[in-house]
Amino acid sequence: MAIDTKLASSIGNKFGFTLANTSGASKTVILCPAHFDTMKVVTVITQDESTGEVTAVTNTVQRTEVAKIVAAGFDADCVIDDGTIAEGVVATPVNSKFAIRQFLDFVKLNAQIIEEITIQASNPDVFSKVLTMAQVSPLRKVGEDYVNIQDYYDQYQTQTNKITIKNVGAVLNKNTLLSFPLDNNRTVTFTLKFKSAA
Repeated sequence: MAIDTKLASSIGNKFGFTLANTSGASKTVILCPAHFDTMKVVTVITQDESTGEVTAVTNTVQRTEVAKIVAAGFDADCVIDDGTIAEGVVATPVNSKFAIRQFLDFVKLNAQIIEEITIQASNPDVFSKVLTMAQVSPLRKVGEDYVNIQDYYDQYQTQTNKITIKNVGAVLNKNTLLSFPLDNNRTVTFTLKFKSAA
């Protein structure tokens, strides 16, 4: 069954997520970690308060480790994943049926061309920040591209809390590193729209 072009444009080939920072400090968030290993195991030990006896040990696998990204020379305080990604920093998908981790795994295996990036913020000062994009390789040093978000503010737009960057043309894949600095007490929603398959 064929879907109307306008309807397909509004529902398909995009992924959105929201970041909220209440950590008390600015954080550089890795939005796409390229091929870097970000896995870590977090162990929580629960003890009986009166006896000190261990009552439970819970291991949770997270993909929020920044050490290898920092070792490669990039600024990073936390890596996007589902839920709490650092103390006071939470990431949630716009559509709860599709996890952030699921999206990142998908683009590592299926390169996507970014057509548009829409950024909606709780405070317009978020738009003074720079989105950093890089294609990274363990074989050679690769440069970074910087997207000054405020350059894409349309003087004729009526919404002051949203900016859409059109005709991006960047590839999102297993070599793409995206990062964004998020100040304390700020919430931002990114929606990445991808070029439709022919």
